[in-house]
Amino acid sequence: MSGLPQKKYKDIALLLSKMIIGEWNPDQKYLDRVPSPKTCKFGPYQIDPKYRKEIYKRFPFYTIEEIVGSYIGYNRYFPSQEQWLNSESESDDAD
Repeated sequence: MSGLPQKKYKDIALLLSKMIIGEWNPDQKYLDRVPSPKTCKFGPYQIDPKYRKEIYKRFPFYTIEEIVGSYIGYNRYFPSQEQWLNSESESDDAD
């Protein structure tokens, strides 16, 4: 059983990372890091500090790839930043 060649695995990983985070294509070692909870800037993505804090409270083990994926809206367990901010403003309006 030969499986896929190593290059194929790298090509698939690259394709998936582009699907998740668009054209931003940092090194995979960077994406696999768990950043400080105060870090809100990831390449071209500037994450709202309140949103970042909420992600950290619920998922402190999230890597940069998972945080940016959540921000964009690819996390079925947590809303995108836009959805989260809209729900926050709606709850503030209800008060």
